[in-house]
Amino acid sequence: MIGGRQAWRTPSGVAQAGTPSRSTGTGAEDQPGHHVPDGRGDTIDIVRPAAESASFDVALTEGTEPGQLVAQVRGELDAAGNPLLQATLLKALRRAARVLTIDLSGVTFFGSAGVTALVWVSQHPEAAGKHVRVVATSRIVTGPLELTGLLERLDVQGMPETPDGPDGEIPDDADGSPAPPSR
Repeated sequence: MIGGRQAWRTPSGVAQAGTPSRSTGTGAEDQPGHHVPDGRGDTIDIVRPAAESASFDVALTEGTEPGQLVAQVRGELDAAGNPLLQATLLKALRRAARVLTIDLSGVTFFGSAGVTALVWVSQHPEAAGKHVRVVATSRIVTGPLELTGLLERLDVQGMPETPDGPDGEIPDDADGSPAPPSR
């Protein structure tokens, strides 16, 4: 905390109070008066918690769909970083005109705090009229979502295939004959 406000780290490691920095990852955004373009696909913000106990960062970029904002989350989503994660996702939700895509493909630990943050942001009153989409490409994320029943409640995309193939089907061999049953 700096002066009673949340501190954020810029890519150059400089702590700043208040809102996250506008960043392209080059460090040039730390220069006074520097304008960072925020056209489609450009990085808008990179949020890195100043607290060493929170080990994640979030990069916000314009999506490919009109009105879409993508929040790319990397690192560990544990209880220590939950308040900051919720605040960051709320800021992203406020900036998204139509769709907020939360990309969790870079998440290395997904505990109950991650589950809580997804439910919280998807049910937040400011989500009314907007669509919240989750990209989950590893069992690290999809396992807890499946156990809590959130795979059916949230729009989750990018699901990893099961060992038996997509949707638990046993894949056919190359010659077209059915594969032997798994043991």
